[in-house]
Amino acid sequence: MRLDSHGWNTGDKIFDCTGNKLVKVLVGQRHVGKSYLLRQIIEQLIRGGVNPRNILYINKDFTES
Repeated sequence: MRLDSHGWNTGDKIFDCTGNKLVKVLVGQRHVGKSYLLRQIIEQLIRGGVNPRNILYINKDFTES
């Protein structure tokens, strides 16, 4: 994964928080890369053996207000 503007590997920091039963929510301004980052983490989880049916991803851009 890429480093962010502070030189941190944000994807790895978030991925390190997986592995427990707590719900994770990623919030922030529009068009800053949240969806991209989440898709990378989802791919990494699946490659690591997580069943895709155990991953919930909701894209609010395609939901009715």
